[in-house]
Amino acid sequence: MGMVLLSGCDAGGPSEIKVGIIEDLSGPTSEWGQGLQNGAILGIEKINKEGGLLGKQIKYVSYDFKGNVPESLTAFNRLVDQDKVVAIIGTPNSAMHIAVAPMADEKKVPVIGDPMDERATTPDASKLNAYTFLGEPAAGEQAKAIASYALNEMKLKKFAILYDQGNPYSVSLATPFAEYISKNGGQIVANEPFQSGTNDFRAQLTKIKETNPEALHITSYLKEDSLIVNQMKELGMNIPVVGNNSCFYPFAETAGKAAEGVVFPNNISLDDPRYQDFISTYKTRFGKDPVVHAWMGYDNMMILANGIKQANKIDPVAIRDAIETQTKDVQGITDKITLDPKTHRPVNLPLAILQVKDGKYTTLKASYLPK
Repeated sequence: MGMVLLSGCDAGGPSEIKVGIIEDLSGPTSEWGQGLQNGAILGIEKINKEGGLLGKQIKYVSYDFKGNVPESLTAFNRLVDQDKVVAIIGTPNSAMHIAVAPMADEKKVPVIGDPMDERATTPDASKLNAYTFLGEPAAGEQAKAIASYALNEMKLKKFAILYDQGNPYSVSLATPFAEYISKNGGQIVANEPFQSGTNDFRAQLTKIKETNPEALHITSYLKEDSLIVNQMKELGMNIPVVGNNSCFYPFAETAGKAAEGVVFPNNISLDDPRYQDFISTYKTRFGKDPVVHAWMGYDNMMILANGIKQANKIDPVAIRDAIETQTKDVQGITDKITLDPKTHRPVNLPLAILQVKDGKYTTLKASYLPK
């Protein structure tokens, strides 16, 4: 497990605030992990340049959990027990957050990340993970957004779903999508699972093809989504694909021509004027285009910074309390963010609806909420 120590002060010194990051920097979702960390770095550098927080500079300690959930538990313990961080910015990996959440509650250190599976913040209707927070729309909100768009704007009615039954993120998208479609006049004609690690989806796609859907909904990670759309073309399945936010950069570059026409929800759109300064700054700093998780990393850092300011002390419990009750209209890159104290998830945070056209990510709706 690798460690990166960012910012210049002596470890543990009185002039700094230490926060941690747990991210996949070398595993199957490393492109996302690097983007999230880079976004957080931009946020830290901006804050430090402007004088820091409570008169102190921020130091960032980062561990690579390589996409392996047990390693994320080791990283969490090291950040809390050894590095003495006051808060942790986490990964988009829902399984990691679900595993870490009880430890965060036990050790009383807040974790702000992007686990879209609602179980990371609320394991069931009666329980709240007190120290875990989500900085983007949850899976249910994203699923409803693309389902609403497909039904109401694309005028599609019959859908098939192909999802990874071993990936909490994938399941947490597929289930509310199906529920929304069924409750709002549409029909799910096929709902096909596959095992995590699958590379050949032809058997499931053949079954789906036999049901004559008008569109296919995919809910997996970049690799699987890219393979699926290519294997659809091989099987002559020329129907619309409505995807998930894994279909953002570098999906079109990875999937090639098979990505053409895919419609999906995303936190941002690259051609929105509001995001051009961030895109330019990111490219100058890191030498490449930002993936969607770069925005999330920055926004999560802004949520944490606001929590530290509102707490007015460098105490993890006080910071947690402030994040829960005083995250109101915090200005991020994606939008102003307000967290619901009862769920620790954003309230009415709109999504963009994008489509791959000529290999580019084209905006269909810059700001969309489900109907």
